[in-house]
Amino acid sequence: MMNSRVSLLKITRPAVRASWLSTQAKSVYPTIELTVRDNAQSGSRRSQKLREARLIPGVIYGVDENRNIVKSMFTVKQKDLMRELRQNKQSFENTIYEVTLVRTVDGAEPVPVEGSKELMQPTEVVAKFLAAPRQAQFNPVSDLPVAVNFLRYWPGVTRLRIPVEFINEESSQDMKRGCFLVRVNEFVECVCDGDVPSKIVVDLSEAKKGDVIRLNSVKLPPQVRPAKKVAFDFVLGVVQSARG
Repeated sequence: MMNSRVSLLKITRPAVRASWLSTQAKSVYPTIELTVRDNAQSGSRRSQKLREARLIPGVIYGVDENRNIVKSMFTVKQKDLMRELRQNKQSFENTIYEVTLVRTVDGAEPVPVEGSKELMQPTEVVAKFLAAPRQAQFNPVSDLPVAVNFLRYWPGVTRLRIPVEFINEESSQDMKRGCFLVRVNEFVECVCDGDVPSKIVVDLSEAKKGDVIRLNSVKLPPQVRPAKKVAFDFVLGVVQSARG
């Protein structure tokens, strides 16, 4: 049975290459250490108490290397999650993290935290894997995060929502004359066989009045393809005249 102590998250961005999963391509990922929490900390009241302690509840779900369905609950320090949200902005949910899932060791003596007078329970590693954030939820009044989940990530299989960025509007002659872009879709659901791009860039330097910007006219980053459910002519935006 998992220890009932509240879990913590630590995030670092080392300049080393991850190689602990033989099924994953080597790459550089930000790392996350998560400590599991048990069912006693589930439910709306328990979750609210965690938030009052500046801890954000969440769930890791997906499948493991043997295609078994997995689900683990955890908490995230609010300040750590806020930092990631500020750094990645729209790209937060297509940022791949290298996750180390740990749990506290029952009956072990607390040990000092390096550089602090605080004590912490020793932990042991449960699993290591890649995961992407999912379903970040925010308080509608304070705009602070109230929950976030993570999905186990498998290159070439897991679908990711890649944000779309339009550039060079100022170079378009028609847009200089008053035309403007109406954004229809700000994300494209994609599958990545290699590195995950932070965004899909659409060049509007040749855009003309009435143009419909479709996905099939955009050059996607290498080893990135639309998910199967995304239509070939998926509309990203429309160039309209200010006069209608």
